[in-house]
Amino acid sequence: MFLFLFAFMFANLTTDNSFVADDASYNTCSYFDRNDFCNLNVSTPDNFSIFDMNARSLCRHFYDIHDFVLSLNHSFSIYGFSETWFKEAPPQYVQMDNYQLIHSSRSDKTGGGAAMFVRNSLNFHVREDLMSSCEDFECVFIEIERVHAVNLIVGNVYRPPGASPDNFNRSFDSCLNTVTNENKLCYIMGDSNLNLLNCSNHRPTDDFVNTFYAYGFRPLFDKPTRITPHSATLIDNILTNNDQDMSAGILYSDITDHLPLFQVTPFCLDNSASARNTYVTRDINATTIRSFTADIVNLDWGEVYAADQADSAYNAFLSTFNSLYNLHFPFSVKSRGH
Repeated sequence: MFLFLFAFMFANLTTDNSFVADDASYNTCSYFDRNDFCNLNVSTPDNFSIFDMNARSLCRHFYDIHDFVLSLNHSFSIYGFSETWFKEAPPQYVQMDNYQLIHSSRSDKTGGGAAMFVRNSLNFHVREDLMSSCEDFECVFIEIERVHAVNLIVGNVYRPPGASPDNFNRSFDSCLNTVTNENKLCYIMGDSNLNLLNCSNHRPTDDFVNTFYAYGFRPLFDKPTRITPHSATLIDNILTNNDQDMSAGILYSDITDHLPLFQVTPFCLDNSASARNTYVTRDINATTIRSFTADIVNLDWGEVYAADQADSAYNAFLSTFNSLYNLHFPFSVKSRGH
């Protein structure tokens, strides 16, 4: 609730938008609650859509995030997450039906990471030549093949707060140079930890802005995306070299201190008609709720009480609770209009 209040305050705050190009009137964006998003009516077959969020541990917040995106009643083409905090392979429960997980994770320490859930109906391949998991530049990239149209490259990029911004900018420049030389459409989401609202006072941020504009990319967001009681910064964004009109917005959520972003562009990528007419939801009704309530009363919490560390107790509780929750409220595929 507090995050929503801060977002409301900063939504009308005058900020330094000098990073926005003079002719880029389409860069302005707004904040959306769930009802606002659902009222956009973007769930049509001819839309390419992205959901992007800094998860601050996708393992810990996965079920909250999954239920949040289900409540939007829209199956995004791609879900992108930074700060996944995977260590090599992600846990088995971090999965989405009808989506393939592509990720770049640290093997030597926790934290960081970038990942994308890509809808199975998309014909794509991983761009290994653009992938990176170095300490200054973590990213994943895919290329989506389109029939009778130029291919689409989509990436998710993350720069840790303590990483060299100059090294990050050099790696980012290299990625944009490759994409531009291939003359393909591109969307790059993620968290650069470079506050675009402060670019006039911070040389590395100004360099970052100049770099993406030099390659013909534009940011879709011009308002704070990370809001705390003490600051409001624009460090999350989606950049694109597509000058087509599109919808973009920042979603209210208090799952982490980073607000989720979305964009919807009116062109179709799916190869199957069935994927366009279905969505995934949980089977929650009076019967399943009664069954869940009856079982949770008799649940054995011995493993939780036996833990000698707070983290161990939390993980044991989460694992036990989620197992029962998924048993009684399974995911199912529904047809739109039914």
